[in-house]
Amino acid sequence: LKASRMKVACDSSRDGACKDFDTLDYPLSYIFYSVVMVVLAYLVCQLLSTEAIGSGIPQVKTILGGASLPGTLGPKTFVAKCVGLTLVQAGESQLEKVGGLWVGKEGPYVHIASCLAYMLTSLPLFRSCRQSRTRWMQVLSAAVCCGVVSTFGCPFGALLFSIEVTASFFVVHHLWTSM
Repeated sequence: LKASRMKVACDSSRDGACKDFDTLDYPLSYIFYSVVMVVLAYLVCQLLSTEAIGSGIPQVKTILGGASLPGTLGPKTFVAKCVGLTLVQAGESQLEKVGGLWVGKEGPYVHIASCLAYMLTSLPLFRSCRQSRTRWMQVLSAAVCCGVVSTFGCPFGALLFSIEVTASFFVVHHLWTSM
């Protein structure tokens, strides 16, 4: 519909600058732009941190389960995830009208929030939060909740969903305190 309007506008132009207008140019340019953005996102993740590839929720759940995944929550992963998500979302915005890409924001937001929690607890002011394993798991669970809230904008639903996602490690006593 948009391309047909442009064609009518182009046909009615006086200078004849766009007499070779082809309606296929625009959809192909959208697809090309999207492919370029996705390839750039892939390259950023390959160059900075391969831990940033994918959703991020399985990695965070693994850490909450007690495993150690070095580099998964580091600053390089944070930068790669932020830049990669921005590029993929830019590519998806061009294909929105034809179905878009199968890329969500929930997993990356949870991973980004977890990376931020990890980096904040590296600061001297919050270092005590990582000295206790129990306290660190609570901070990471709160980060998961923040990631879900930033995706959906629904604090109570996000709190309940984050408990569901991180059910292997959550102190239910803190549920009522956090509300």
